[in-house]
Amino acid sequence: MDSAEACRRIHELIERLPIWREPSDSLPRNGLYFFYEVGEYTSHTGGFRIVRVGTHGAGRTLRQRLNDHYFGNREGSIFRKHLGSALLKISGAPDEHVKEWMKRRKGNVNWHKFDNIENEVSAILHSRFHFKVVKVDDLFERKNFEEKIIATLVACPVCKPSENWLGRFAWSIKVRESGLWNSNYVNSPWKMTESDLALFGQRVRETLLMVTDC
Repeated sequence: MDSAEACRRIHELIERLPIWREPSDSLPRNGLYFFYEVGEYTSHTGGFRIVRVGTHGAGRTLRQRLNDHYFGNREGSIFRKHLGSALLKISGAPDEHVKEWMKRRKGNVNWHKFDNIENEVSAILHSRFHFKVVKVDDLFERKNFEEKIIATLVACPVCKPSENWLGRFAWSIKVRESGLWNSNYVNSPWKMTESDLALFGQRVRETLLMVTDC
């Protein structure tokens, strides 16, 4: 189906859900998360534009994955890694320093050199971002949604980042070009279909019922 129409429906469905400012015990055990960022809006609804989509793997909970982003480090969160790279570029750091930040921890003797950037990433997540979640228990289903929703958002001709979007400074070209803080699935050919949207809408309604019952 048309990517703009699918993107509009995704935004409209998720807008019905409550806002979360940080991980909580009240989150569903399994699901998808959708990040929003100060200054980023969509003309689909006039509300915030989705800037990152994610989920978690088997053996972990949704809250644990969100804890990786809010309270972990760049080794366990590619989201934190992308954010930190953008903050470094804005600060005028040379490419060599950004490349060093992007390295894995193993064998990186200068890992703690960037502890101040880790602190900045944590602060900016709390001050400029919020998220919403959709309860999805089945691992295959939520991974399928993750890929298709990301690809649909990227393909939408309406949802584009603002001129001042922080992601324009990210080291990853996939982040810069996609308008999302995602690098996986941004080039996927698989988009949301009518049946996918119907099922996703059902999961949103189930999530709303869970929130109402809490």
